[in-house]
Amino acid sequence: MEITGLRRFAAYAAAALALVYVAYKVWFAIDGRLGIPGGPPMYGQVALPQLGNASLGLLAATLAVATVSGWGRRIPRWLLAPACWLTAVMFCLGIVAVGMQLAGRPVTILSVLDIVVVVGLGTSFAATAVFYDGVRWPLVGWIAIAWTVGYGGLKLSWALGGDFLLAQAPLTGELRQMALEHQPGFALFGFWATVLLALVGIAVIVAVSYPAIHHLPRWMLAGCASVATSILLLRGILGAVSDVAHFGLVADPLEMSLLRWDFALWTPYFLVWGVLWALILRRSLMSAP
Repeated sequence: MEITGLRRFAAYAAAALALVYVAYKVWFAIDGRLGIPGGPPMYGQVALPQLGNASLGLLAATLAVATVSGWGRRIPRWLLAPACWLTAVMFCLGIVAVGMQLAGRPVTILSVLDIVVVVGLGTSFAATAVFYDGVRWPLVGWIAIAWTVGYGGLKLSWALGGDFLLAQAPLTGELRQMALEHQPGFALFGFWATVLLALVGIAVIVAVSYPAIHHLPRWMLAGCASVATSILLLRGILGAVSDVAHFGLVADPLEMSLLRWDFALWTPYFLVWGVLWALILRRSLMSAP
């Protein structure tokens, strides 16, 4: 099978970023530090765990290179492909973990590099897994369902009176007050409506992933997927642009905290969600009418 330039680029970018990860894990092992370079300083007896993390980073780099190297063909696909997908998922989850550590802290060169490295790791390893193993169904569908359940479940918890991450939601002014007080009108249109949309989205993903179980027209599924893809990608892209544009311009501590939370958590979440729905849309357009 011919290896395209884009596939090589994704694999070598993943390997290079994994080696950056290895470098700062070794640095932290020597220094006795936890966390990430731009995060809060935490010290302890952590040399062995950090060296273990560095070893995992080396393994990840090796996996990436194996997908585009001759010697990698000696590794069974049934072993290498799941390993690449698992690595991609773990680094994508790392985006949220790094965002949580950076939220509320001053923006520095190190913190920006942290975001670049972890987002680059997640996206490059995801691309490597896709190029090596293809877009596997229903695996991608189940990942999209899990992502949708995550957001819909959070909104359901808010609708039922929960507060987890509610104070960090990107809302200001009167809307923020209404949300924090769980006012019925806001809960109906801001929380329950989102839960309903999440359920519809899950139904669409299942229908696209398993076309044999229904007789819904392709145009209906593709239309729903188009709307979801557009809204989610637009939210993610505009959110990232707006966040970057406002860093350093916001004086209010609360607004600055919400800005950092949006940049670190909500915007990446919507971007990944939008990409997943773009794959759902592609699948719906390729399915039989």
